[in-house]
Amino acid sequence: MTRGIYRDKDTLLSVLYIVFFALLPFSYVPTLNLGHYAQMHIDISLLYVALVVTAIGTTLLTPLARYRSTWQRSPRHMKILLACTICFGGLSLLSILWSPNPIKGFVTAAHLCAILVVVVNMVVHFDILHRHRQRIVRTVGLSCTLAVAFGYWQILADTIGLPSTWSLLPEAYRSAVFGFARPTGLSWEPQFFGSLLLIPTLYLSYKILWQGINVSQIILLVMFATMLFLTLSRGAIYSFVVAIVLLIAYMIYQNRAALLSVFRAIALYSGVLIMAVVLSGAIISLSAQANTRDEISGRDALAKYVDQMSLGTITLPSKPSPTPAAPTTLVQTPHSPSPSDGYVSSSTDSRLSMSATALELWMSNPMTTLIGVGFGGYGTAAHARYPELVSHSIVNNYYLEVLVETGIIGLSLLITVLGGTLYWLLSRKQILLAIMLVAICIQMIFYSGNANTIHIWIVLGLALGVIANHKHIKTLKFGV
Repeated sequence: MTRGIYRDKDTLLSVLYIVFFALLPFSYVPTLNLGHYAQMHIDISLLYVALVVTAIGTTLLTPLARYRSTWQRSPRHMKILLACTICFGGLSLLSILWSPNPIKGFVTAAHLCAILVVVVNMVVHFDILHRHRQRIVRTVGLSCTLAVAFGYWQILADTIGLPSTWSLLPEAYRSAVFGFARPTGLSWEPQFFGSLLLIPTLYLSYKILWQGINVSQIILLVMFATMLFLTLSRGAIYSFVVAIVLLIAYMIYQNRAALLSVFRAIALYSGVLIMAVVLSGAIISLSAQANTRDEISGRDALAKYVDQMSLGTITLPSKPSPTPAAPTTLVQTPHSPSPSDGYVSSSTDSRLSMSATALELWMSNPMTTLIGVGFGGYGTAAHARYPELVSHSIVNNYYLEVLVETGIIGLSLLITVLGGTLYWLLSRKQILLAIMLVAICIQMIFYSGNANTIHIWIVLGLALGVIANHKHIKTLKFGV
């Protein structure tokens, strides 16, 4: 009878995790918008509901003995990583006491703690996750494919002039700025869609490089990589390039005795990536050329893309737009955006300015340097110190946001978790998860908050699960 009860619990746990993972691409669509309050958007998405259900459900279904057993059998370094993860969540809750915006602080800290509960429970239940790894990979792959398909629909819908009610594209990401639509998929912004796409794209890259030709995987990689490039999310694309370079370098190092076969695999993979680059360029040119609502030609749109991606260092000949450039972020363009001549320097300048402001605020007094201004309090604190800034300002750099809101203590905890996890993944030769974590760590420089990036914490949860259970599970090539 007891075994049957535990078997039923494990089945229910696996269902909770699989459904939650399948909903990771649905970070913003569908959503219930409840307006704006306390300098934050009150949105309830399907993913948020799944997060709460998973956090509560997996906790209630887990006896205390299982937590105790996981802790006791974990090596010392794993205990440190788990302790830092828990303390990071605890500090976020505690910092509400001194946050200048306690309501936002409570909401954002509670959201982060729900994520961390799922992360810790993933470590505890890693045997269940590992047992169902193939089903998880297939389910997540299917949901990501649906999100990518919707991204292509967004480009097509905007090209033929359908209203945003059909494409669900915010005005800031329609063709008015660059001549082509920047897909958001089921996310809030292209940068968060790009962040999500990093995971399946790197997974498929690893499979093709290390396991050879698979036609279905090549088709999926072209689809995913092309969509990643079309988001024009510099953080995601730069992170992807760095991750691939590291992956190829490791592959060459590990197979020095068989360089010919290695170079063949790299040549094949490079051909697939080139195909994705060409396809993304063709989509940009054709959609801009077919769009008759503005004067931006296909060649001009491609030139704008290259100019923006290269931070203005590479300028292709193009016909200049009749109006000056305008910021392209959703916050900065509450009205219809204006066409851009190429590189939108204000998008970079504003990020650098906010980073400088965050550092100044962090160093404003010893207590702030140590424990920060409080979770969710950056915008309010920055507005109080610099009235020209709006009270809902964001840092657009996750590390600096953690630093200014939780001080050097909070950032140290985060760096310990990320750095320690990466170190032990490499020591266990878990290259796929290590490469994913590197890409995630790089992209965290380009955004703030956890609301739209729950997927990165799930990768961290899998990585911690691999480290904690390395001696207890024979095959730890998760999903490979």
